[in-house]
Amino acid sequence: MVEVQDLVQPVIDAKPIDFDNAFAELMQARVADMVAAKKIEVAQNFFGDNPPEEPEGEEEPEGDETQPDGEEPGDGEEAT
Repeated sequence: MVEVQDLVQPVIDAKPIDFDNAFAELMQARVADMVAAKKIEVAQNFFGDNPPEEPEGEEEPEGDETQPDGEEPGDGEEAT
């Protein structure tokens, strides 16, 4: 694994190609670690026991729209 010293020494020695190689190796290792972590996260979400989050907001009740006392909407008091 490339360490910070491996990046600094080529700068001090004025060797830009060595710096470039060390930097590329460091970034490659970090990207590979992040990809592996993301794969694990996606797999846990895909196969995990956690149900997917439902969007926030009010859910409409399923079924017919009857009043709690069993009357249909619009029934009840008659207009005079």
